[in-house]
Amino acid sequence: MDIGPNGEFGAFIDQCYDFEEREYTYRLCMFKEAKQIPKGGGSEVTIGTWDAWFGSSTNKYERMKYSRGATCWNGPPRSLTVTFQCGLEHKVLDVREP
Repeated sequence: MDIGPNGEFGAFIDQCYDFEEREYTYRLCMFKEAKQIPKGGGSEVTIGTWDAWFGSSTNKYERMKYSRGATCWNGPPRSLTVTFQCGLEHKVLDVREP
């Protein structure tokens, strides 16, 4: 598994982060999968599973791609992009689902 040129992303292996919003909890388990969990009960939905790094040509490690999620009833399989920002804490700052 590619965890950075010097292994710097190895600290994220087996780590999961939750983001709470009104109806759902979004859970991102690094290098594994991302899920949408309804707060009112019901089944979890897989948004995607770890796929690859796909940042810019100068830094491929600025973005992670999760793909092959559950298929929407009228569209393609769900997917997720994780964009990294340096900070003091490891946490999810925002979730958008267009």
